[in-house]
Amino acid sequence: MAATLAARTTRILAIDRHLSMAEAYGLRLGEEEDLEFLGVLAKPSAAVSAVEKLRPDVCLIDTISGDAATGIRTLADIRESSPAVRCLVLVDVEGSGEALLAEILHFDPAGIFSKGDGLEQFVKAVRQVAEGTYELSPAMALQVSSARSLMSMFSTGERRVMSALARYGNKAEAASATFYSPETINTYLRRIRKRITETESKSEFRLPDLVAWARHHGFHHIEPTL
Repeated sequence: MAATLAARTTRILAIDRHLSMAEAYGLRLGEEEDLEFLGVLAKPSAAVSAVEKLRPDVCLIDTISGDAATGIRTLADIRESSPAVRCLVLVDVEGSGEALLAEILHFDPAGIFSKGDGLEQFVKAVRQVAEGTYELSPAMALQVSSARSLMSMFSTGERRVMSALARYGNKAEAASATFYSPETINTYLRRIRKRITETESKSEFRLPDLVAWARHHGFHHIEPTL
């Protein structure tokens, strides 16, 4: 009789400072025979060394709790140091904004999962990511399409300025955060205003309006130096 081959176990590591949520996901994953939950890493700064040591198949990366920019930086670091590891990024679609989704997409994760989709869909998503067959939910696909459309309006420099303005609310701190001169900031602001007024048919777009617009679309989640 031919020997029966054992099913391959998918090893999963969560990188999340919000321990209770990650542990809830871990408990659910632990119920599946083909999934092995390696645990939760609460220090994103140690992610690269942990991934190299534990060699998970899938990394769950949080951008929901705390500073979303930390999650994006963790994603970027893992994609650079361990490109074979598949990253599933957890987001809050309602509170993220297009700018955050676009920044996540820039680092090419294997999947993006909305926390509102529930635990059973989460388990399905983890399996699909491990197999390389992940597909966005219809709602997430719509959000991603909107994010790509919005980001195509702006250059990298313009996005950095938008991020700094959304975070700090004034040109002086935006210049400091981006290492741009005040003159460069003003040049970018003229371009940004032109693009937004053309798209949204607004005749006037003052600095407070621009700050509010940038925050509404989630630019404050992104580090100006990323």
